Amino acid sequence: MSSAILTTAQVAVLIVSHDGARWLPGVLEGLAEQGLDPRTPVVAVDTGSKDESAALLAPVADVVDAPSSTSYPAAVRRGLERLDHVSAEGDDHERGTGLIDLSYEVVVVPTVV
Repeated sequence: MSSAILTTAQVAVLIVSHDGARWLPGVLEGLAEQGLDPRTPVVAVDTGSKDESAALLAPVADVVDAPSSTSYPAAVRRGLERLDHVSAEGDDHERGTGLIDLSYEVVVVPTVV
């Protein structure tokens, strides 16, 4: 995918993590390799991790702390609420709504036609 497309698209990143320190370095490395605009909002919801997940996320994301009892859908909702708040502060352009779920079971391969 062309990096020009990535820098002109209005995107945001939402990560939900629970004790994910084992996988987060690879996730964050992959995110860094995407060539996203540095102003791209990145929000992470940490659901009561007992490992160093929140510390790994803090340098690259606005971390939302949630109790360990938080379900995945509730964590996504919290993250979307934070992203909406961040977007509203950033600028006043018309915003679309969309969500791509990049859970462990899902692999998205973007194509450009």
